Amino acid sequence: MDDLDSQILDILRNATAPLSARSIAEFIRKHRSLNVDKSDVNQHLYRSLSAFVTKDSEFRWSLKGNTPSSDRTVIENAHSKDTPHPTHSEKAVITVIEKHQMSLVPKGFGAIQPGNTFITRHVKKHASAVYVLMQWEKNGRYRRGRYMRRPQRRTLVCYYAPQEAIQKAVNAWTKHNEGLARKQERAKRISLLGSAAAKAREIFLSLDELALARVLRAYRREHGASSYNYAQQTYQEWKNGTKNMSSEISERLLMLLPAHLNFSQQYDIFEVLWRDARPKEFSRVTINSHQGIDNAIATVMASLKAGLERDFPQEVKEIVVWLAEDDAQIATTLARQFNEREHQIIVSMLRRELEVLLTSATHAERVLDLPGNRISINVIGGYRK
Repeated sequence: MDDLDSQILDILRNATAPLSARSIAEFIRKHRSLNVDKSDVNQHLYRSLSAFVTKDSEFRWSLKGNTPSSDRTVIENAHSKDTPHPTHSEKAVITVIEKHQMSLVPKGFGAIQPGNTFITRHVKKHASAVYVLMQWEKNGRYRRGRYMRRPQRRTLVCYYAPQEAIQKAVNAWTKHNEGLARKQERAKRISLLGSAAAKAREIFLSLDELALARVLRAYRREHGASSYNYAQQTYQEWKNGTKNMSSEISERLLMLLPAHLNFSQQYDIFEVLWRDARPKEFSRVTINSHQGIDNAIATVMASLKAGLERDFPQEVKEIVVWLAEDDAQIATTLARQFNEREHQIIVSMLRRELEVLLTSATHAERVLDLPGNRISINVIGGYRK
């Protein structure tokens, strides 16, 4: 602080009532032998002393609290242009110092760079004292060939707080980041599900009592008793459609769902996803009814072989891994089982359609929509049993 700052603070400290800038300037001229006017006093009050003083509706100034001498200024909950605004929950006594006052910082205090707001707020909330190191900017600058004077302004350098409080803040910051990473991972998985997410929610809302109890117990272990109680109380409203499930709760529950699904439920989710992700193909095949149904089915399946053996795209593979609870070996087995199930569904559909086609006419043509394929079957020769 410069000499004028110290004199203004001293006057306000000893004043019995708030003073206007004009009254302060007159007192300094009369008793301190300094040639200052109202504008000089206002300049310091609004700039360098803004953290220490307050102004009423009649533009009269007073100290924010019982401020000690100018070499050690302790400010409780002071709002400054240069320091972050404290919240109402902060309890630390904030001490503003300059470089030549570093000896005031007790041993065992560490430095905190001002860039991380989370850590500084956490330290202010849990530490008993925080020191704020400030520095003065130069009081002039060159502009358009002139040297323009401007008021001095302090800038924040760093904070000093007890090492124990800093470590707790860093641990809280790490935990906070881990929570954000889990949230981002959940959002990524759900976005990959696409339209299959609605199918997964539908399966969750139709679980039997035992499976639902297992999912909710896992939810309590992961997210706490309060979240568990809310989910348990609101489940019937979600199921009846009287209340919508929030996106965050939906993501949390769906991430826990795969471990409690049977194979049929897993395949229902996979089927919707694979149906939307796989490229649609169109094929033509001609069969002779003299082959019989089994040979006709084999002929059609041979024409579909390339499409059926197509590898899953990356986003589908990631969902299969998710359904396998992030176990690569189980995911490989699950993918093979999905292919086998799809093969069985296609054979069943073909058998049902071909039995009608081969007995209805000597020549027939039918277009069938199969999983991932659209095929035109041309039957010639009539059917022989």
